[in-house]
Amino acid sequence: MSLNSKLITVVKVKKFITFKDIYDEQVPMSMEVEVIEVVKGKESRKTFIIWGDNGNLYRPYLSSFQLGKYYIMSLNAASDGSKNNYFHIKERPKDYYISACGCYWLTFNKDSKTVYGDISKKKKEMKLPELKNKIKN
Repeated sequence: MSLNSKLITVVKVKKFITFKDIYDEQVPMSMEVEVIEVVKGKESRKTFIIWGDNGNLYRPYLSSFQLGKYYIMSLNAASDGSKNNYFHIKERPKDYYISACGCYWLTFNKDSKTVYGDISKKKKEMKLPELKNKIKN
């Protein structure tokens, strides 16, 4: 998992907000997440918006995420879509996006406190306290 982002958080996907028709399928473009824990960086809001790919951005499609599920995400500040139509028109710098260039999210099991995914080349599963220690060091 990439540790280079300024903000790494444990989040719960609350709802998908905006959608775009891609190949006759309604694909989520933005989602609201609930902040469970800030692991790295600063974020005081309890919820915020994350923007995904619109077909021409190098970001994951948000259909990769499930409502009600938990993830640990390495996030970047979003762009101002009102000033550049390359991005989502409603995207704002107070929002975030996930890069698709590397591993920027892991699945999190809240009950077992375990994260799953591409943590490193060899490691695919780790307890959250161990990952937090790795991030902080």
